[in-house]
Amino acid sequence: MKFITFYACTLLFLILFSADILPQATMEVGFFSFNEGTPGYTLNSGEGDRFVQLEIRFTKTFNSKPEIVFSIEQLDCSIDGNVRYSIESSLVTRESFLLKIKTWQDTRIFAIRGKWIAISDE
Repeated sequence: MKFITFYACTLLFLILFSADILPQATMEVGFFSFNEGTPGYTLNSGEGDRFVQLEIRFTKTFNSKPEIVFSIEQLDCSIDGNVRYSIESSLVTRESFLLKIKTWQDTRIFAIRGKWIAISDE
């Protein structure tokens, strides 16, 4: 009897999920990597505000504008100063966004690598 109850609950969940009663989400995951060999890279030298940016185009168009989340996998920086950086998305559309990594003051970043996730409730 317990098996039948479990089976019925599982079946009900699958029916509700496939019938779009529960919210659906669409997502795409990608990678970014910048280092001293990247054209126009200035995060490793100078002082003050410096940034590098890249336009990311999605493989499929979202039905609505997605939210963008970032994670860092690698950060190679100088020990001679504080570690300061920010990562942001701008100009987000259903087709693309602009990824911008910024540093300031005396921070020197030799390489930075990570992932981005775009997610949208459809």
